Amino acid sequence: MLPFDQWLLLGIIALSTTLYITNWLPTEVTAIGTVVLLAATGLLAPAEALSGFSSTATLTVAAMFVLSAGLMRTGALETVTIYLGRFANGSVRRLLLLLALVEVPTSAFMNNTPVVVMMIPVVVSLSKQFNMRPSKFLLPVSYFAILGGTVTLLGTSTNILVADLYRKAGGPGFGLFDFSILGLIYATVGTAFIILVGYRLLPNYSPLVSLLDVRSHSTYVTEMVVGAESKIAGKAAVEVFEQIALNDRPQPPQPIRRHRRLRTTRPANDDPAPTSTIKLLEIIRGGHSYQAEALHGLHLRADDVMVLSGTPKDLHLFQQTSQVQIATVLEDQERTETADLEEQVMEAVVMPQSEVIGRPVSQVMLNRRFNVKVMGLQHQGQQQIQGLRAQRLEVGDVLLLRGKTAGLRMAADSCRLLLVEGVESSLVRKTKNTTALVIMSLVVLLATVTEIPIVVLALAGAAAMIVTKCLRTDEAMSALESSTLLLLVGTIPV
Repeated sequence: MLPFDQWLLLGIIALSTTLYITNWLPTEVTAIGTVVLLAATGLLAPAEALSGFSSTATLTVAAMFVLSAGLMRTGALETVTIYLGRFANGSVRRLLLLLALVEVPTSAFMNNTPVVVMMIPVVVSLSKQFNMRPSKFLLPVSYFAILGGTVTLLGTSTNILVADLYRKAGGPGFGLFDFSILGLIYATVGTAFIILVGYRLLPNYSPLVSLLDVRSHSTYVTEMVVGAESKIAGKAAVEVFEQIALNDRPQPPQPIRRHRRLRTTRPANDDPAPTSTIKLLEIIRGGHSYQAEALHGLHLRADDVMVLSGTPKDLHLFQQTSQVQIATVLEDQERTETADLEEQVMEAVVMPQSEVIGRPVSQVMLNRRFNVKVMGLQHQGQQQIQGLRAQRLEVGDVLLLRGKTAGLRMAADSCRLLLVEGVESSLVRKTKNTTALVIMSLVVLLATVTEIPIVVLALAGAAAMIVTKCLRTDEAMSALESSTLLLLVGTIPV
């Protein structure tokens, strides 16, 4: 029978594994909790329990995050892909092969997440250029990065961790290319399957979150307030709006707390709605919500809040001609006036590990922190019609934002949002892309031909990214993925 301390260790491992899989607690909390339990129960001495913080694996992975961020911020990968894109010549298979030729080698030396994030706008741009559906390419983009991560020691944090544990167990460790032959076989077979067979299994549609021409065709839901001087004050709702969203059954006025989600009428074949049409979804007046048939007998009054659906262009035109005020989402649940849509209006996609995931739109606080206003939302590929302020954000949701370029950039950096339109160039320091490529190439070259430990080279490369201004210090700090690093911290002692 196993001694008690071994049963206790198995229990801690089982508990932490369950929490990692189910995500009942954040990864960071589970990792720190594991370290605390190992030290508190006496299974490990405090120095041993905390060894993950000083592990060469943790330091190497942290440095690789910074190196990857440097390549991403300078647009190095985007430049290469756009240059090679001319050889795709409109062929799905050629474009997939192109993506594989760029991604597999790149992700062999970079963390997968930045590679995928960099490639999303590139894939959309190439898809638009060749009039192809991005749905055929977005999933392969992720798979190519995973396949490339198996080729070298630097490919994934798992490779680095295993090499470090192997060395601590008395083995010689792994060199940069020790398992490259097996990795290349795996990557080649996987890539061939995706190009020859896998892409046929992928859908051929263009969802809202596919990031295609969103400014021209995608519709958003936003709120506008009827002012006392508005041209539509006193007019009947049916006189102002040609389209009013209807439920199957008429509804009387409802208290706002009892909002129901309205159905949307989808155009045939998922074509975009006519760009000259704005749909009235709801009027909020005096604490009540008027929907469906109840809107037909309603005359607009000052301070009425209209929930409207339309494209940014049409909403802008309506706001100008009707002299209404745009209501924007604030963290304190209040509405504020905005003069117009003349400032930058663009879409931002909620990316994995964004701090806004799981939070209501009204509590994101973009306006207070960055003077960036949320004017609309597409949730799970559909317009969010009811409960816009209370809607909790998920990965892939698209926010319609308004603000100055600097504020939008800071909001995207801080909250891990992917800005789709208008300011991508402000996020990329293209004058530094050659510098970033040289730094990364030197790290790989020296790791291959010298005996200098990879952790030293990676840390030197990360420092060089900051010194050469490929990255700001705050950007380097934000590039560190706490969940991954603390996962290593909690795993290494076990």
